[in-house]
This record gives sequence, C-alpha cells and structure tokens, in this order.
Amino acid sequence: MDRIVILDEIAKRMVSLYKEGYGCPSIGSRFQVSGNIVKRELVRKGIVLRKKGHPHTDIVRKVLADRQIGFKYSDESRKKMSFSHKGKVISKEQKEKIALSLLGKLKTKEAIEKTRLSHIGSKWSEETRKKINRNKSDDHKRKISESLKGRSNIALKGRSQSGKVKKEKSERMKLFFSTKEGRKKAANFSILVKKLWLQDDYVKKQILSRNIFPNKTEISFLSILNDLYPSEWKYVGDGQVIINGKCPDYININGQKKIIELFGDYWHKDQNPEDRKAIFAPFGYSTLVIWESELKDKRNLFQKLNNFVREEIRHEKN
Repeated sequence: MDRIVILDEIAKRMVSLYKEGYGCPSIGSRFQVSGNIVKRELVRKGIVLRKKGHPHTDIVRKVLADRQIGFKYSDESRKKMSFSHKGKVISKEQKEKIALSLLGKLKTKEAIEKTRLSHIGSKWSEETRKKINRNKSDDHKRKISESLKGRSNIALKGRSQSGKVKKEKSERMKLFFSTKEGRKKAANFSILVKKLWLQDDYVKKQILSRNIFPNKTEISFLSILNDLYPSEWKYVGDGQVIINGKCPDYININGQKKIIELFGDYWHKDQNPEDRKAIFAPFGYSTLVIWESELKDKRNLFQKLNNFVREEIRHEKN
C-alpha cells in the first residue's frame, strides 16, 4: 500500500489544531485521514504527543458540547454503554470531580420535566431498593445535613400536588392502616416519637432545624422587658434552651431561675397555665404566664411583671 503523503502546509495546520487541544482522530476527520497519520506528521514536526487522560482545552470542550446538542444514542448503543459500565467502581477522586463540576448548577424546568418523564413506568430492582434504604453512617448524615442548610427545594417551590397524586397518597395510607401490621407499625412509631420528644437534645435539634424566629408580639413583649429590666431577660423560644422537653419563651439571665411564657389568645385558648408551670417547677423554675390580651393594659401588665420579677428580692430583704 502506498504511503500517504501530507503536504507541509496541511501538516502545519495539523500542528496548530493539536496545540489548540484537538485530538488526533478529530484532526484526521477534518482532512479525511486516520488519527495515526496525524500522529506520524506531528512526530515528524517534533511535537511531543499528549499522554492519555490529558484534559481538553475550553475550546475543545465547547466544540464537543455543541456536537452533543440534539444528538441521541440508539437503543443498541445505550445497551452497549450500560453493559460496558457494569461492575466498574468510580474512584473517590473521580466522585469528587463530578461533585465539584455539578456544584451550584441548577437544572432548567425543561430538564426537570424531561427527567421526570424518563422515570415514568421504570421500577427499581430489589438490589437497588436495598442500596437506597440502607442505613447511613452518622458522618454521611452530617454531610447531607450541612449540604442542605440554607437551601430551599427549588424543584418543588410554588408547586402543589395534583388531585391525582393526593388521591393516590390517600389510598395508600388507607390501605396501610386497614391492615393489622400497618396499625401496629404506626403505634410503635408513635411511641418512639413521643420518647424522642422527651429528650432535650432531640427537641433542641428539631426546633433549631426549623429556623424559628420571634413573631411581632414576642418582639414587642421583649422590648417591654428590656425597657423595664435591662439585660435581665432573653428570648429563647427559638430552641436555645430546653427544659424537661419543652422550650420556654423568655428566661432570666440575671441569676434568677425564672421563666415568662407568652400565651396567644387563639393558639393557647385550651391550655391551662398551671400545666405549663408544672413542667418547669421540678427544675426549680418559677413561671409567669402572660396572655396576649394582657399586653393591651400596660398598667396591670407592669404591675404583674414587677410583682413576679421582684418577688425573690423582697423575700431576700425580709
């Protein structure tokens, strides 16, 4: 077979494209020759060939990306690629590279919808289900928690479930509770949750995770406390302090074991203030309950607060 002769002008153009980051096969396709012939000409021109795995330049990346637009693999090609990837384990370094490349990127609505449609009708194998449901390590849970802090679910923002989805969920729940096993599981879960809510650390974690902030009434009442008793009271209703599994609204930070609870006329209308006092009493705390409606009568409010706050001081003097 005759040796293919490449003109010097074309060889120089090949060198220029190679330096820009194009690969030998890509250059060869431009001049209708094989990649090996391109390699031969590059070596003849004194070019040191790149090693396998060398990263593409930004120009080449853009060219490759443009080629993929609108391109679809055939079903046969998909099967071949899937088969070739089976059993392969991605290294930790490769996983980190993939994660960094996707960091901060948000899918478009079209991409989200396309992904959703592609999953319709597909079912996970038992092996995949086991992988999904396996217990995560504490370190894994911590990483997931930190990665999600301060983020909102953009995919679900502003969206409401369709009537069909709601109906399907309702039917599943009815079916679950209709069986003896389902009712037993629900009862056991309820007992577990109640036990958890008796643990101060668990309650604190739950409240802090909900990013609770004082409402207008609570802010207004705190300003009253600060005006009457500067640097003596602190708002802790956001989960900063948990006592006997409950989170008080205001706590004294001036040496007295005293708590003030602010009850809303609507939200606490069926609650007995004495029950709230009994929760903190075993730990040595005196509790005063102020109703929202009492804030309107400033004179009686100030008198009630003063009697409670200065009560211990009077006893000490006597």
